[in-house]
Amino acid sequence: MYTNGCGKLERPQVTKYISFINRQINQICEGGLHVLYKKVKKLSWLLFMNIFALLAVWLKADWPKAYGFVGKKNIKRLKKLYTQANPDELAIKRTGDLVIRYFKTIADRDPVPVDVQDWIEASRILEGMYFFTGEINKMNAVLQKTAEVQRDIAKAYQFDDLGIEFLSEFLAVGSIGTYEFLDTHVKSGILGLRPSKKMILLVNPKASVNNPCYLNYWRRYITIISDPRLIRTLSPLQKRFEVPLNSYMTLNGKTYKSFLALGIIREQWIKDKRKPILTISDEDYARGWQCLKSFGMRQGDWFVCLHVREGGWKDKNSLVENFRNANIQTYIPAIKAVTDAGGWVVRMGDSTMEPLPEMPKVIDYAHSDEKSDWMDVFLCAQSRFFVGTSSGLFIFAITFGTPIVATNFMPTCCAYYLTSADLFIPRACKFKREDRFLNFNELFSPKIGTAAVQSRYDQEDIEIIENSEEEIKSLVGEMLRKCDGNLKYSEEDEGLQGLFRSVTLDCGKLYGEEGAVVNARIGKEFLRKHAALLPSREGSVVTIDIK
Repeated sequence: MYTNGCGKLERPQVTKYISFINRQINQICEGGLHVLYKKVKKLSWLLFMNIFALLAVWLKADWPKAYGFVGKKNIKRLKKLYTQANPDELAIKRTGDLVIRYFKTIADRDPVPVDVQDWIEASRILEGMYFFTGEINKMNAVLQKTAEVQRDIAKAYQFDDLGIEFLSEFLAVGSIGTYEFLDTHVKSGILGLRPSKKMILLVNPKASVNNPCYLNYWRRYITIISDPRLIRTLSPLQKRFEVPLNSYMTLNGKTYKSFLALGIIREQWIKDKRKPILTISDEDYARGWQCLKSFGMRQGDWFVCLHVREGGWKDKNSLVENFRNANIQTYIPAIKAVTDAGGWVVRMGDSTMEPLPEMPKVIDYAHSDEKSDWMDVFLCAQSRFFVGTSSGLFIFAITFGTPIVATNFMPTCCAYYLTSADLFIPRACKFKREDRFLNFNELFSPKIGTAAVQSRYDQEDIEIIENSEEEIKSLVGEMLRKCDGNLKYSEEDEGLQGLFRSVTLDCGKLYGEEGAVVNARIGKEFLRKHAALLPSREGSVVTIDIK
């Protein structure tokens, strides 16, 4: 909250509250007394809980809803702490510990039908917190128990006999990257890794869908329901029997943490030489190329999509996930490498991003008036390959079979869901106190490997080093040669790559999964440069001094 010297609210906060009040008034005017009654009831409940839930937790009363209510308040506080310019690390740790304690109090109880939904929600939050803090053994214990309880509930209510399953609305209204769960879930059914069921997605017609065109492409595989009356009827079933794709997936009867399941499913899809799960429609293909021609491209020209995440669209002052952002200027040499090879570069993103300088055969689509949901889809689908960072847009490319070049890729656990068709490089990191780089074992293991907010790196006193111009250019050049069929690796390259894979195999075990490995190749030049961070041929890890 921003205040001036007298403690008064600044304009942005005032505007926020005025907007909130206007929304409430409009909703009441549209819905009448029924909506007014619901809002008054909700307000009364919040006032009641703010008094008695806090009291119940203080008295250690046996009231699960009180712990859930207070736990969620602390989650909100935790998020605010992360957005501070100078985060209070001690306050962050204390608040995180409280969140774990409150939801563990619920999860440690035996679930019973009357409050089973509260138990499942608490268990999922607890599992997420353990993942976030790198406590993988605790995370896996909660995950396995939650999966078992949900299977028992589905069996007890004969829900499995219906042959249907509900997907979460976050796929359509959350961040674009959440579609990765839908992509792999559909693929796992086709591959026979799980029972095939009719998938249902309830989407409120008033909800702001992240990309309507892309969502429509999935209608081939899922049933999307937007009728308000039918949604009201089915919502209770959805809440109880929703498939927790962002938490875990069950393959051949075994439960996997989702980020590991993504890589297993995608790699099997490639090994089986399956066609892309989605293909561009004739209509979008025709109008997409018509649009490209208006930029000067000719039919038959090839292009590469480039998306470099910046903090303007989502982050508040880039404080929460700054480690995922990168400087577009460091990609200029890579852009020129593509255009020198005869291709075009289409820069993806939104208008808050730093504009690109004028360059031949480069389209700054992020600042174009031609930007649209369907053009976003077309570009990702038709790109020769997709150069990106740790941002969800590349899932569009994956579903259309476009290879990925992942740069500045953090957190490193995300590398486990890339495939052998892709190339990537993480960021090098160093312990500032010890004045040395993290070796690859440290970088890819919990809890560094699961660090999903900037504050986690700050707590460990880790400096994150952005990929250099040369590192990015080399990786893009490697993919260019791969696409042309001119890529060759030396015996030394293969040896280093083998050592790196062994590291990710060992780290996969630390995530609780035998056989989990990073299938994508790490850039050969990056690996040569940082070869000293690999274990030696004899198995010991080498570290290097950076003084």
